[in-house]
Amino acid sequence: MGKRWKQGAVSLLSASALMALGQGAYAATSAETIPAWASAEIQTWQELGLLKGDQNGLVRPNGAVTRAELAAMLNRIYGYEAGGAASFADVPAQAWYAADIAKVAAAGIMQGDAAGNATPLANVTREQAAVMLGRALHLSAATSAGAFADEGQIAAWAKDAVHALQEAGYISGTPAGDFQPKKSLTRAEAVKMLNGAMGTLIADGAAHDGVNGGNLTVNKAGSTLTGLNLTGSLYIAPGVGDGEVTIESSNVGGTIYVLGGGAHTVVLKNTKAARLVVDKASGEIRVKLEGDTNIANVEFASGGELDNGSTQPVGVVVIKAKPTDTVHWKGDAKELTFASGLTFEGAAGHISKFTAASGLKNAKIALASDFDLDTLTADGPVQVTGEGKIATAVINAEGVELSKAPGVLTLNAKSATVAGETKTSGGTVSTGNNSGGGVIDLSTKLYSYEEASSKLGSTTAEVQVKQYIAFLQDPTYKPSVANSATKVPDLTNATTYVNSSFDVKPSIFASLRGVNTSVLDASRTWLWLGTNDGVTRVRLTDNDMKSYTLASGDLKDDKVLLLISDGRTGVYAITATGVSHIQQ
Repeated sequence: MGKRWKQGAVSLLSASALMALGQGAYAATSAETIPAWASAEIQTWQELGLLKGDQNGLVRPNGAVTRAELAAMLNRIYGYEAGGAASFADVPAQAWYAADIAKVAAAGIMQGDAAGNATPLANVTREQAAVMLGRALHLSAATSAGAFADEGQIAAWAKDAVHALQEAGYISGTPAGDFQPKKSLTRAEAVKMLNGAMGTLIADGAAHDGVNGGNLTVNKAGSTLTGLNLTGSLYIAPGVGDGEVTIESSNVGGTIYVLGGGAHTVVLKNTKAARLVVDKASGEIRVKLEGDTNIANVEFASGGELDNGSTQPVGVVVIKAKPTDTVHWKGDAKELTFASGLTFEGAAGHISKFTAASGLKNAKIALASDFDLDTLTADGPVQVTGEGKIATAVINAEGVELSKAPGVLTLNAKSATVAGETKTSGGTVSTGNNSGGGVIDLSTKLYSYEEASSKLGSTTAEVQVKQYIAFLQDPTYKPSVANSATKVPDLTNATTYVNSSFDVKPSIFASLRGVNTSVLDASRTWLWLGTNDGVTRVRLTDNDMKSYTLASGDLKDDKVLLLISDGRTGVYAITATGVSHIQQ
């Protein structure tokens, strides 16, 4: 069965003069000795067509590997996307290795020297190979790998990669403890190193069940893999392109790297993994979590979309995308840090703790109306738009804009723009007024008539609310005689006139059928309408509407008698049984 898993793999066949392109038997002959430490891997690669001998059937395990040959090996394992024309001065467009060099260079795996040359025909050194493989595997710096005896000879630019590969078990030292960083990599060493990193290779786009082992690499679209049990990592390689891969009922002890796949989709169903990394070089990528999938950590190294439709919230999400990338999120997570990238778009879902890091530049967060955040912490400038609900916002930096007011605002910066209004900090506790700062409570407040009469303060709007409640509860009050010197016009909702001075008017659409009361804010941006079905807020710039009702928890009941501007961007809504202070 294990052999079938690898049948579709393309051959890692060197095009150098030492490795023939002809067919035939390629088993190592008695004319050469295969190192015992690599014999099993070389035999496996020969059997599966990953490694072929020269015209004499020789594997030449001790022969050196060139940089071009290593690029070809990596490209044929992982299937990197087509790069542009080779940008290195020493890579002829007609060379057999030009396409491979272009692809690995586009993937960021091979970089030129100071002169801009790729030196493709030079033997690759062990430390150069370590850096290229470390980039291909997306390895992080080692945490506990021991030093080699010749540690001082390892170039500074290669140390992290060498130690990461050592910690992962892909490379080891000589019996004397040396790494020999400047020594050319041999074919046997290349096979040993790449085989451990690649693990099992799925390259046929077919269904497979019950694959066990360390790492596993999928480089062709269409596969459905069920019952994986991996101690290492799963690589959904760039070779998948814009295709689909499905992983079901599996356990991955390491990381699932989604490096390929399109908008329809990489699916993880009833699968458990310690970590998921999304990193596609270009194009759309979508990951869907289904069933009881449990992912402890997610990292976006590129833009992409994750739809968490599983029963489990993702543990910790970190966005480290490019400054031009957009990350789309749907579903639940416990923590999310927006560390880089241009835009975060949140659809239906819930995140307990969302942090916009200090390194963001021109960043935007767009939250759909059915997206909830418990706490948003802005450590850097960011613009937050949309109708998503933010219970608490903690602003620690200048340049933060929130298009919608959170329930509670903690302002540790000098100022912030909230719902089109500048808030300034002053270290005091406020209940939504424009002065003060510190902790500002901007949540919707609900009162019974009795509570409103006793708890509301002395602002103009609050006095008017209390006065209207008094009129409602005074059986002797008649609007037509409230001011004997003024003739009351015959309006549809004349019963909502408040006082003898007519400071509070019922509606700018007093005779409009179905509208009991309305308010237009001073900036002429927001129009509030009160009906027997609740409150509707209209943004006049684009006619965007939002409803506030008993069902949404914003009103005591849905029959709205009067709307009174709070003097800023919100309103007091007096209904048949209570009062609501809605803050925009």
